[in-house]
Amino acid sequence: MQDFIFSEVRTFFIPIYFFIVRAAIEPGCRLLVENVGINPTNWNFAKYLAEWELKLGQLNTLVITGNPLGNIEVGGSILRPVKIDPDELPGLMDEIPKLALAMASASGISQVSGAAQLRIKESDRISVIVRELGKLGVKIKEKPDGFIIEGPTKLRAPEISFPNEDHRIAMTFAITGTISEGLKTISDSKKISISYPEFFINLEKLYPQSH
Repeated sequence: MQDFIFSEVRTFFIPIYFFIVRAAIEPGCRLLVENVGINPTNWNFAKYLAEWELKLGQLNTLVITGNPLGNIEVGGSILRPVKIDPDELPGLMDEIPKLALAMASASGISQVSGAAQLRIKESDRISVIVRELGKLGVKIKEKPDGFIIEGPTKLRAPEISFPNEDHRIAMTFAITGTISEGLKTISDSKKISISYPEFFINLEKLYPQSH
């Protein structure tokens, strides 16, 4: 098991999604995340991943200053394809980039629909996801409101760039460097340091020399 332990209490769960997805797409990988916020809104994302037949558990819940905290244990597995429809998007819109990475590792055809709002985020995330996953060798087709992915894909690793320093896109593709073949350069990633200063520190702890 790889133990991922924060040195301080963290009530903001969203940054940890990246590491949960990374562990989820590697069969046999086990990851323990300790002392992380697990309020119901945050946990919805984790429950969605569990529907992909992941081994996912919530342990040792406690409450500090009104915020529920706990440990999250993730077991990687061979993912099945999923279809994300418009009625499932509330609460998931900002998580689509990292879910797309999981879809690329799933066996079969996955699809996102009704997500046109992604085109007016920090970047046109639909176009960026399609372009950059395509560089990695993923079979992906762009739609006006989403995309279709056929997996699984053994990722290759060219240089990746991120328009407008979109931090969620940058972090998503940064973790591909731990699973893809060859050396990958992360360009324009300054905004990661603003939104999640410990991101590369924690990535290095889990996967030394991964970026």
